[in-house]
Formats: sequence, C-alpha cells, structure tokens
Amino acid sequence: MQQSYVLQTLKFDASDRLLDFDLNNLKKTVPKSADNQSYFAQVSTLDLRSLALMRIGLALVLIYDLLNRSAHFSAHYLDSGAFPYSAVSDYYAGFPTWSLHTLSTSSAYVGILIGIHLLLAVMLLVGCKTRLATVGVWILQASLMARLPLMTNGADVLMIAALFWSMFLPLGARYSVDQQKHIADPDKNRTATDSVFGIAALALVTQLVLMYFITGIMKFNDHWIHGTALQSLFTESSLTRPFGTWLTDFPAILSVLTIGVLTMEIIGPLFFLSPWKTSRCRGLALIGFTSMHIGIELTMDVPLFSYVSCAVLLGLVPSTWWSTTRMAAAEPIARQVFPRLACGICLTAVVLYNFMTVIDQDRTWAGRTTSTHMIHQLRLDQQWSMFDNPDIYIYRFSAPATLADGRQLDLLHDDSIVNGLRVRPDSVDTFTSQRWMLALRQLVSPSYQMFAAQACEYLMSNPDEVIPGLNSDSILSLELSVYVGAEKSISSNEPQLLAYVERHADGSYKNGMRHGLWVTKHANGNQQSTGRYEHGLEQGEWKYFDQSGAIEAKGPFVDGKLHGNWTFYYSDGQSVDVLYRDDQQVKQATAENGRLH
Repeated sequence: MQQSYVLQTLKFDASDRLLDFDLNNLKKTVPKSADNQSYFAQVSTLDLRSLALMRIGLALVLIYDLLNRSAHFSAHYLDSGAFPYSAVSDYYAGFPTWSLHTLSTSSAYVGILIGIHLLLAVMLLVGCKTRLATVGVWILQASLMARLPLMTNGADVLMIAALFWSMFLPLGARYSVDQQKHIADPDKNRTATDSVFGIAALALVTQLVLMYFITGIMKFNDHWIHGTALQSLFTESSLTRPFGTWLTDFPAILSVLTIGVLTMEIIGPLFFLSPWKTSRCRGLALIGFTSMHIGIELTMDVPLFSYVSCAVLLGLVPSTWWSTTRMAAAEPIARQVFPRLACGICLTAVVLYNFMTVIDQDRTWAGRTTSTHMIHQLRLDQQWSMFDNPDIYIYRFSAPATLADGRQLDLLHDDSIVNGLRVRPDSVDTFTSQRWMLALRQLVSPSYQMFAAQACEYLMSNPDEVIPGLNSDSILSLELSVYVGAEKSISSNEPQLLAYVERHADGSYKNGMRHGLWVTKHANGNQQSTGRYEHGLEQGEWKYFDQSGAIEAKGPFVDGKLHGNWTFYYSDGQSVDVLYRDDQQVKQATAENGRLH
C-alpha cells in the first residue's frame, strides 16, 4: 500500500516537471505579438515585402533616369559639353568633393561608368547581390551628383538618401534572386518573420518625416497660409502642366488645395511616428502623401520627384496591408555593433543638419565643421524648401541671338522681340528635356554662375538642342537672360543677364567669368581685339584692330575701365593720344602733333 502511494507520487511529480518543461519551451519558441513591442520597435518596424517593393521602385526610377541622362551624354557629361570640368572645379573651390566621373575627360571612361551604373541598377531591380548592388549604385549616384551639381534637384537628394539608408537594410530578403538562392540552400539563415526593426529602419522613416515636415515649415508664410501659392504657381510657372493651368479657373478649389498641402506636410509626418495604432496611422499617412504626389505629377512638371517619393513610401507599407492575421514580433535587422553605430551617428548628424537649415536659412554655418564636411561627402547635406516662395519659380528665359544676316531671333520664344525691342515673353519656356529645363533654372542662382557662360557658348554652337534644324554657323552672338517674378511685378519686366557670348571670341573662364587672355575676331577671321580679363573685367593693355588687321587703338584698362594713356590710329597713318581716368576723358592731344602735353 505504501509502495503504491510512493509510485503514484513519483508519476505525478514527473508529469508535472514535464508540463513545466513543455510550457517553458513553448514560451521560447512562440514569438511575442507585435502589439507588445516597445515604441522604438513599433515606429522602426518595416515589412520585408514592402522593402522589396521600395527596392524595385527605386531601381525602376534609376534605370529610367540613367537612360534619360544618356540621351544628353555629350552635352552634359563630357568636358567638351555645356558643363566642363573646369566649371565643376570652380564650384567646389575650397570645399573638396569626390567624384569618379571627374577623374578622366575620356568619353569612353564616362560611358563605362554610366554602363556600370545601369548594370548595378538592374541588379538592384531583380535583387541579385542586393547589398553589393545597393552600395555600388549609391557610390555612382553620389559621383554623378557631384559631376553635375546644378542638375541636382529634390528627387536626386531623396534618391541618394534612400540608397544610403538602404545599404543597412535587407532589401533583398523578399522577391529577389537572393531570396531564391537562400530557399534553395537550407544551410542559409533566413528571416523567420516578414518584419524587421532597427536603427536603419528608423533612419528611413525619419528621412521621410524630415523631408515633409521641414518642407511644410518652410512654407509657413503668407503665400501658403492665405491659400494663394498654387494659384500663383499654376498661373505663371513654366512648370505647370495643362491640368494645372485648367485649375486656375477655380481659385476657390486651389485655395483649399494649397492649405491642404501645407497641413498635410506639417501634420502628416507625425502619423509615421505615432505610438498609437502605428500601422493604421502610417497607412493613413501613406494614402495622404501618395495622393498629394499624384496631384503634383498631374499639375506640375517636377522631374522625377513624385516617383522617387512614392517609391520610398512603398517601403513604409505596414504588414497589416499584406496580411490580416496577427503578426509575430519583428526581428532586429543587424546584431553587429558597427553597422548600427555608423547608421546611428549618420542619422543624428542628418537630423541636426536638417534643423539647422531651418534655424539658419542662409547656411552661414555650412562647410565650417568636420561634421558638415562628412555629411557633404556622403551626399546627405539636404535642404527641403520646395516651392516655399512661389515668386522665385515664376520666370521666363530669353535667349536672343544675333544672326549673320543682322536679324535677331530668340531661341526659346517667338514673342520676346517685338519691332526690334525686347519684351517679357508671354509664352512659357519650352525645353527639349526636363534636364535642360532644370539646368537653366539653376543658372538663376548666383551659386551656379560659373556654369552660365560656357552653357551659353554650348547653346550657341548647338542651337538644335533648343530649336531643331537651326544652323549654328548663322549665330554670331547669344545672350541668356531671365525675367524673374510674376508679369504684374515691376522687377519682372527687367531681364537679369546670365551670360553673353560671341562666336568669334576665344579665352578661358573662372567662376563663370572671363579670366586670362582673350582674343576676338572679325567675321573674316582677322583679329579684332586682344587683352586680358581678371574675373570678368578687362585689365592691363588691350589692342583693337580693323577688319584688315591694321591696329585701331591700344591702351590700359583698370577694373574694366579705361585708365591711362590711350592711342587711337587713323587710316591715313596719323594717331592721337587720349588720357583717361576711370573711363572719363581727361586730356586729348592737339591736332598738330597728336601727342599729349
């Protein structure tokens, strides 16, 4: 009897211990619900399938952009084109910037780089060696941006930032060649869930928050608060599409849309960081911003910005959009210390840099510290101020050319020259491509003045870039000017000169201004003048010749003004001396001896 009791007790104890063992194992193997995650894990959680969609979207935009850029290969990327390497060097003077594209002027070398860039973009698209492809695409994209800084717009800045954060993210974990290889190899470690979290994921989310929120803050002015910004932009801007022009007949609707955009850009980003019902809030923000970008694309010609933005937004599609079942807790992206530390440092620097652009909009602090140099070399120096002041986006370019037969012709407009007089054109600017439009728009900024003269020279030599079929030999001189502001503005009626070039003039430029020895020639090829420029102003002795080659005048310039003793020669062999001070005649020789006394 006693023995039976002991045996029963032992059986009970053993089964109880077995039950405890099974429960403990169950707790270890069943993942925690996503609802019980920390706030950091919630806001920094991204779905691997959404990241795959972002990868595919970014790659498609990259491939399209590279093919589009290749159409202007000679004009934009060779040293013999509109934007030579010397101008790029002047732009980065005092602020060294790396670029593989400027290491050689060889067309074959530049072509190979673009070919490799395109190949890596295709690898990114299909998810083959995804990490390597992402790093390679980022390097070449950053190099390309540095080669042609005046063609960098918001789409390029967002693209390079998305590629940078993507280097720390598992973009190839789903819908990729890499994933298929892992499935075929059972020894490969695969992510058990479809969600991951970490500092890199938070960086991608924060990047979008910064872009939208700071753009909204910069728009917090009378144009947007009072609802007039879109009406002004769509009425006058060269960026307006036909649908945008049609909307100008409904100012009340545009007023509502203006305030709606401002509200969305300031409040919408907060939904990405919501600790309450994160997936639902993030989904609402995605719908709102995607709708906004569709509206931008329908009404305005903003090169690729909406496409890049929508591609990055795909990466934030919540897991609940993929499955209605309760999701398991996300796994950390990387356990290695160095990637997380590097990503965290860069994220902190980018956040501080972005808010400094709001506090000090003149950017007097930029370039003064090691951190800003580091951010620049990584191409993370961002400034989000798109369409904050509509007036500066309202302009008309004018490119009047003097032809060999004496006529004047504007390469961009038919209505800018009336009865021989120049007027502000009514028609909007037309360009052969978005990249040309972007380049000319950027030339308005003083920061890019070093590109203006040589771009103008290129257009004079290749007018078919603007007007197909126009013979370059028929153009003797070309001026590039811009009218800035709305037509009703007084200042907009006076053109701002960007560059003036002559066909029969040879010399060098520095910071967009004539610098060094220059020689001009008559139409018959004989020398017309020779002398030196210093930063756009004549300096030292200059000589002038008639069409037969006989000297007509010689004398000194000081800072672009006649200053000193000038000698003028006549066809009968006589000459006369004239003394100048600051461009004003002080004394002239008498007719008897032709000499000053």
